[in-house]
Amino acid sequence: MNRFAWMWRAYPFQREDVCCQKTNLGFVDSIWEIFGPLLAGIPNVMIPQATVRDPELFLQTLARERVSRIVLVPSQLRTLLEHAPNLGERVPRLRLWTCSGELFPAELARRFHAAFPQATMLNIYGSSEVAADATCHEVCERDFASAVAIGRPISNTEVYLVDECRNPVPIGIRGEIYIGGEGLARGYLNRPKLTAERFVSNWLAPEQSRRLYRTGDLGRFRNNGEIEYLGRVDSQIKLRGQRVELGEIESILASHSAVREAVVAVEGEAEEQRLSAYLVLQAGASEVGAGELRRYVRSKLPEHMVPSRYWKLEQLPLLPSGKVNRGALGGSGGGMLAEGEEWVGPRTETEAELAKIWEELLKVQRVGVEQNFFELGGHSLLVLQMTARMRRVMEVEMQVRSVFENPTIAGLAREVEQARALGLKARAPTLQPHHRPEANSDEEAILSQLQKLPAEEARNILKSALEGKQTYGAQP
Repeated sequence: MNRFAWMWRAYPFQREDVCCQKTNLGFVDSIWEIFGPLLAGIPNVMIPQATVRDPELFLQTLARERVSRIVLVPSQLRTLLEHAPNLGERVPRLRLWTCSGELFPAELARRFHAAFPQATMLNIYGSSEVAADATCHEVCERDFASAVAIGRPISNTEVYLVDECRNPVPIGIRGEIYIGGEGLARGYLNRPKLTAERFVSNWLAPEQSRRLYRTGDLGRFRNNGEIEYLGRVDSQIKLRGQRVELGEIESILASHSAVREAVVAVEGEAEEQRLSAYLVLQAGASEVGAGELRRYVRSKLPEHMVPSRYWKLEQLPLLPSGKVNRGALGGSGGGMLAEGEEWVGPRTETEAELAKIWEELLKVQRVGVEQNFFELGGHSLLVLQMTARMRRVMEVEMQVRSVFENPTIAGLAREVEQARALGLKARAPTLQPHHRPEANSDEEAILSQLQKLPAEEARNILKSALEGKQTYGAQP
């Protein structure tokens, strides 16, 4: 009832309003759709699921019944806009739209405003545990540049953002979203352990509400006090010891002018893991290359959060709820985006040997001599394998730091030819015992890689690394 009372006050019904109920009864949005208008004496049109799934039939029904308010998920709004770019002309009386349940991309907000500038769009955030809705934001032009905010708490609701130590975060810093207030559920039926985990005592402002709901969502405060949604805590991963927030990468990619939708996934196992971006591009946009997208993300995020592969999809795979089916991304029939720059193949025998090594390590079909090893998905652990294979196949000694200084095939080929000209053959030194401090996760990963190599190659790699460290230490 708190949510109903807030909506009735903030966006009061008019005499001529007509609402519709079209959400499956298994979803919490259906509660408002049914009882919100009926308790206020407003007509409510029941729309069958078969009609909702047909964009043309759905729009015809909305227009015929003179519906003026609707609640839907962003993916459903996108479907309507793709079917009817002149949305405002098709349903001119539908002036109040509410989106919830998914991240609302800035690009979609721009498209909706262009198609129906007279309409009001609300972006509402919440869940079943807080009686459906906890925050609300009226979409405006300042949302078109980056991401649509989820706004401020509705009446009798408190929202807190805290870090891993459960301390409130300042403006601009991400934190987990906790919700308190009148809308909190008592807990999960017959699931006391989960209830204790998600519904916790309010240590921040117990005088406001006795308990808080731990949402598992991430957000940050904007300068104006509104909250921006950043994704799920469980979408935070560690990639080679570095924390990566998939939702933040997706938000950055979706803000590129050529990208309509973006989903980022982790692929591979253990040290072979890498980030892949699955994209639906804007209709009519000029073809964008993976290199351009990589540079765009790198300009806004740290290097370890830059995807190495970019796939183009016609559409994202969806679950029956309308949310993205992440498990089906790899089988969606997409094609890998080209780098965008002119591809230059190997020109010498040395470049051809290096290209073969790279293709095997990076698991790609071909590489150009000017492509960057790290931009293609390479990392420090693969560098160890690369120098070992160069030593075995090409019989040349290459220090690990040379790969970082010359991360292209063309650059490395010059290093190899220079080493050969100087007669620097591969060596097999004996590694002296050395006390190693307690290993952290990165050291353990490197040791795991070394254990896969022959003993001689492992010794050579460690010797090269030590020589490089001594050289750097000798510099003033």
